[in-house]
Order: sequence, then C-alpha cells, then structure tokens
Amino acid sequence: MSQVSRRDFLKKAAPVVAGVGLAGVLGTSRVFGSTSTPPQSPGRRIETASYVIYHENEFYAQNGSTGAIDFSGPDAAIVIQEAMMALKDGGKLFLKNGTYVVNSTVRVPSNTAIEGEGWGTIVRVGDFANTEAFKSLEGSSGIIFKNFKIDGNKANQTSLTGAMINLSESADGLLENVMIDSSADSGIWIASTTDVLVINCRVSNCNSAGVGIRGPLTARVAVIGGYYVGNVVGIQVINDCQFVTVVGVIAENNSVPGQYGSGIEWTALVGFTPPMFGSVSGCVCAGNDRGINLESNTSYVTVVGNCCVENLHGIALNSAQNCIVLNNICSFNGSGIKVWKLAEWNAPDVLSIVSNRCSDNVNDAISIDGAGVNNEIARNLGFNPQGPEPISVGSSPFTYVNTDNVNEVVYIDGGAVSQIAKASTTLFTSTGKAVPMNPGETLSVTFSQTPTIVRDRR
Repeated sequence: MSQVSRRDFLKKAAPVVAGVGLAGVLGTSRVFGSTSTPPQSPGRRIETASYVIYHENEFYAQNGSTGAIDFSGPDAAIVIQEAMMALKDGGKLFLKNGTYVVNSTVRVPSNTAIEGEGWGTIVRVGDFANTEAFKSLEGSSGIIFKNFKIDGNKANQTSLTGAMINLSESADGLLENVMIDSSADSGIWIASTTDVLVINCRVSNCNSAGVGIRGPLTARVAVIGGYYVGNVVGIQVINDCQFVTVVGVIAENNSVPGQYGSGIEWTALVGFTPPMFGSVSGCVCAGNDRGINLESNTSYVTVVGNCCVENLHGIALNSAQNCIVLNNICSFNGSGIKVWKLAEWNAPDVLSIVSNRCSDNVNDAISIDGAGVNNEIARNLGFNPQGPEPISVGSSPFTYVNTDNVNEVVYIDGGAVSQIAKASTTLFTSTGKAVPMNPGETLSVTFSQTPTIVRDRR
C-alpha cells in the first residue's frame, strides 16, 4: 500500500467537503457524526442552517451544528415541526430540493426562516388533507419564507384549506421568491399583522386571493414585484388596513366567472371599516375583470403610473373617496376607467382622475354613474375635452351646478342680465361673460330676458 502524505490527503478531501458540504458528507458516511469523532471547533464547522431537511426513503432533519440526524419519519410536516420547535431562539430550516408532502399545518414560531434551494423544493399539501401548509404562531415575529414552491393540490381537496402561507397576528415577516400554485383557498394570507414584505413571489390558480391582506390592525405591508395570475383576485386589501403599497407587480387573468375578480383590489365587507392610506404604482394589470379596483369607501389611495390593458374595466372606482388616479395607461379595455356607486356605500367623490391615457377602449374612455360632484376629471386622453354643450335655462334667477366632474367654462351671452354670481359672490352685472367653474361649483344668473348659456367642458 502506497504511502499518502497528510498534505496530499487534505488536497484530495477538501474539494469533496467543499462540493457537498457537511450534510452531503454525512449522507454517505455516518462516521463523521459518530460520538467517537471529536467535534470540530466552532470556527471550523460548516453550518448551512440550524437544520437541513431532506428526503431519501423518509424525511430527515439534520442538525447543522452537530451533523446528527435529530428527527426523521415518513411525515414531512411532523419532521419539519419537530425541528422547528427544537430551536430555542429561532433559526433557519433549509429544505433540500425534493417534494415534501404535508398532511397537517406547520406552525411557525418567532425568528424562524424556512428556505429552499429554489422552486425545485416543493411543499405539497397531501390529498384530502384540507389544510394550510404553514401558519405563524399568534404573537410571533421575524418569520421568513424564501426560495421554495408550495403546491396546494386543490384538485384533491374537499373543502377550503385556508392559505398556503398564513401570517396572522404576527409582525416583521418576509416572503421572497416563493411560488404558490393551486390553493383551494388563498395563496398568502396576511391578517392582523404589521410590517411585512412580499418580494418577487409568484402565486397562481388560487380559489381566492393570491395575496390577501386583511384587517383589523394590519399595517405597513409592501408587495414588491412578482406575478399573480389566474386567481380570483391577484392582490386584495380588505377591511381595516393602512399603509399598504403594491409596486411593480404583474397581475394577469384574475377573474370570477359571472362575477368580478380583480388584478389588484382595495375593498371592505359591509359593517367593517374600509381600508385607507395606500398606493399602487408601476404595475401591469391585463386580462382581469377589473385591472385595479378601489371600492367600498376605500379612501386616500394613490394609483399612479400603471398599465391596465385588456381588462373588462381598466381601473374601477366603485364608491371610493379621496383617491388620486394619475398617469395610468387604461387602453384596450371594455371601459378605461369606471366611476360607479355601489348600493351599500357612499358615492364616489373627491377623486382626482388626471392625465390618464383612456383611448382605444371598446365602450367608454371613462364611465360615470352615481358619482358625487366634487371629483376632478381632467386631461384624460380619450375623455377630455368633451367640448361645448348648451344649457337649458329655467326661470330667473337661474342656478347651474357643475355636476360633470370636469372643469368647465360657462358662457353667458345675450338677453338682459343684471347679475352673474358664483357661490353667492357677484362676478358681473351684464351679459357677454365667461365664468370658469370647477366641479361642484354653483353659478347663479339673474335676468329679465333669457340669455343663451353654454358650458365648455374641458
């Protein structure tokens, strides 16, 4: 037997450890984890995670510090849960590529990260399990989900399962590069929770919302990037939520046959406090029932710089108030922007709908029904200007209110006019005048002979 120097041995062994890591070495030779081998010094340990979870003939949880197999068994959810609960102060569970079938919900405590190798790491809800995949423990914080896929397996569930990832009564969460497909309920559910980032996730084919963000006491949630396709609603903010922002997502083909789905939606249930203080920017919404929908007394939300095309309605403002809709493309839809009053809610009012491109729609550039009189609808290509139109003049003193939701210039000509007043302030005492009027303003004309009055809607 030839002599091998210690130096040559290390040269040959180092690439093996570097290539497969401690877990790989342990998987082929348990001697490294035996009690007879002295533990490495802390500075030399190779720790990829608190636990490495993998599947061979069954599921294993390998301690990232000792290399020992602390937990194993045929049920992935039980093995993952046991490893998770063994962490006193939190830690990371690293799931190797493979399929992990869960038949019960994994409850996630504070300061725990669950990370996969990519979308080849698949957590699959078992047939007829009717369960959520992961749910935060109440009062938890600092939970991270990253780099894996969840298959909700909705075709083989018999009831609503709940969300695949449920962050309820939690705080300071992060979901990044997570794919969720085919949930019998929602993909991601964030409820009574604060300070959450959802970054570059893909959620598809869910029977409810791709991402559902629900109050009360839900605040400071940001959905950044990602793709939400084929759900009932792509991203839904519902009830008492504040400071929610949606930036740079693609929401496509989210719909409900015979009803209304939305790409991105702010809404409320009757009897609950509506959401307020939020924003939607830089998103692409295509092929949805409604690209972006603000409804049910949602207020103080900005919708800026989005592209809404090939939807039934590009942007819908159904009983929304005090919102800004600015510089959006709303073309090639059924209607570009819909402003509508819902039966159970207040009129859409105090809206600024300005500088949107609303051309090339099948029906209306902007459709308005039941709106209040304090909206500003201006400089929208395809809708403004609407041009001049005669006003039918009644008996003196005649009062005209700008209920068109656009800025106007009202021209008074001819007749015998003694007073033209706006908001009870006299402007002129003769005919042949032009009066600019904002939405909701009132004009009074007193005369002895009827003048001609024309409004020029800008």
